[in-house]
Amino acid sequence: MEHDHAAGTLVSRLAGVVEAQLERPALLEADDVWSYRELWARTERVARALLERGVEQGSRVGLVGGNSADYIVAYFGIMRAGSAAVVPNPLLGADELRRHLQLAETATTLLGELAADTSEALTEGAGALPIADLEAVGSEPLPSPAASDAALLIPATGSTGEPKSVVLTHATMVHAADQLASAFPTVREDVTISLLPLHASIYKQVIPIVFAGGAVDVLPRYDPEAVSRACGRGTTSDAVPPP
Repeated sequence: MEHDHAAGTLVSRLAGVVEAQLERPALLEADDVWSYRELWARTERVARALLERGVEQGSRVGLVGGNSADYIVAYFGIMRAGSAAVVPNPLLGADELRRHLQLAETATTLLGELAADTSEALTEGAGALPIADLEAVGSEPLPSPAASDAALLIPATGSTGEPKSVVLTHATMVHAADQLASAFPTVREDVTISLLPLHASIYKQVIPIVFAGGAVDVLPRYDPEAVSRACGRGTTSDAVPPP
């Protein structure tokens, strides 16, 4: 696998992990297992689809959806396109979601698992695209983000109640993942159970385990029986579920 990415970015770190273990499991979802090779290929599809739709490097791309493997793929795919992901809470109403996306000046928005009425409203009112519908062709080199480039915008209201975004660069996110890995070491044999909302936890739970070459078992929501089954193959989690 060939890649030419600036050092110290999420993209360069992910590329290194993928190259070292193409066939090891990266994402688990119900009975599906995606290898790192497949994760990389799917993120490339997202990146190329965005670029073909005119999304330029340095743009901001909304990502709205519940927990799914596709959400993680789109998250990294946006960054492979040289853009920053804007990740509002998917439980907000359509009007509030549109407000956050407009304030962040998103070039487009990708939709994952959402309530039907919210998905319809965003598709019609904000020109959003379902992740599952993305198709792409081409083989030209993808953009190479710099460590100082924005990677993630987290919509927030803070103490004022006014919508705003917290901007995290690639360097900030890589440093945070490395610090978390230092405090809570993981190895490539680990499987983390991802049950917290991904829009708020992906940079704290998913990225550190991926940097270690481990796997993420994605649960769509908290469900005692699903968590119990996941514990059969999971070795770590970012939350302690209630009894």
